[in-house]
Amino acid sequence: MRLFRGLSWRSRFLLPLALVFTGVMAGLVIFGLSGLGRALVSLPENDRLIATAGIGTRLFLLALTGLAILVALTTFIVDRQVREPADRLLKVLRRVAKGDLPEPLRLEGPDDFGGLVAGFNELVESLRERDRFSGDLHRRLEGELNVALAESTTDGLTGVYNRRFFQVRLAEEVARALRYNHPLSLIVVDIDRFSSVNRDHGRESGDRTLAEVAAVLKAGVRACDLIARCGGEEFALILPETDTAGAHFLARRLRQKVADHAVWADGRTVPPITASLGLACFPQDCRTADELFERAWRAVLYAKEMGRNQVRHYAEVVAAGFQVPSTVEERRPPGGAED
Repeated sequence: MRLFRGLSWRSRFLLPLALVFTGVMAGLVIFGLSGLGRALVSLPENDRLIATAGIGTRLFLLALTGLAILVALTTFIVDRQVREPADRLLKVLRRVAKGDLPEPLRLEGPDDFGGLVAGFNELVESLRERDRFSGDLHRRLEGELNVALAESTTDGLTGVYNRRFFQVRLAEEVARALRYNHPLSLIVVDIDRFSSVNRDHGRESGDRTLAEVAAVLKAGVRACDLIARCGGEEFALILPETDTAGAHFLARRLRQKVADHAVWADGRTVPPITASLGLACFPQDCRTADELFERAWRAVLYAKEMGRNQVRHYAEVVAAGFQVPSTVEERRPPGGAED
């Protein structure tokens, strides 16, 4: 029985059958030769030669037939033992090549490509582990990338977009409006007398004021509008598909909302906060993104010149012949208007 140990059930059945068949054929040949030898002794010499030749031919044909049957049985055994596991393994390999990781293969016996199947199962498991690790790494990197992207495009204090992102989007929106001949408006919002809030109530109160004003502006615009902090106390609103009348209506509403909003700081309400708003529209007021921002800013300065807490359009600046004082121009911070 040690001879058949480690073989599959097909081998344990077919291999002994082949051995028994070979033994039977060999016994028949030996038995036939011994019987024929005794029979040939009694024949005349000429007949003996003829009979021996015929018998030899029959025995050769019989042996050839037995060999052919043995070869057929052996081929069948090898085919069952090799081809079927190989086909099964090939199908699974094709699935793996397509990215589909199947369950581990089941062994039918130690001789059924045992080592190869075990190695394949280890490979599949290592690929599964790699996919799990890659998925975790991808999610972690995606989260870190989103955080980094948010930090690079938004203002940490107010949560609105920063000046750099604003400049990129403003150029894109101006190009789009020019290409499709659509209206585009820009509103610049500057908090009035903001320096006094920092001076009288502390910088923490000033930061709270900026955050509150940003929240009021975000709550008052559409989802397609973009709000950015462009300076110390200056915000800008890009309004796609908005003409002069629509921009005026929104600017007046936002001015009122800022004036009505009480900012709480240090256990008391900060004196009423107001803002001056200036607007410019494309294409009637300008031809480029830089001109659009610069002319909206000039409208803010004109609103401050006229008493603050009001909305002014660049066309009013032109009509009044207002010129920005050189002192204001020199002291204007990057992206921010003067108080």
